[in-house]
Amino acid sequence: MQCLADCRRQIDVIDDQIVDLLNKRYGVVRNVIDIKVENDLPARIPTRIDEVIGRVADRAEGTSIPDGLVARLYRDIIETACRFEEKILTK
Repeated sequence: MQCLADCRRQIDVIDDQIVDLLNKRYGVVRNVIDIKVENDLPARIPTRIDEVIGRVADRAEGTSIPDGLVARLYRDIIETACRFEEKILTK
């Protein structure tokens, strides 16, 4: 059972890193909002969304990550960011 506890601790550390990285990503999203306001750009730019999802999905290929997981996660991450941007851009 010690091995399981060690694995769980490792997962907890990785989960903390993922949360920290998401926080960092959304900090950049705030900068993107300012740029979009200055340039009268919409929150959703479909070509960019497709580009990001394709890039991260390609990066995940050949790894131990289950097929489709990264694309699904990023669709959710991006959708949430777009809703966040829309909320601010429509004020």
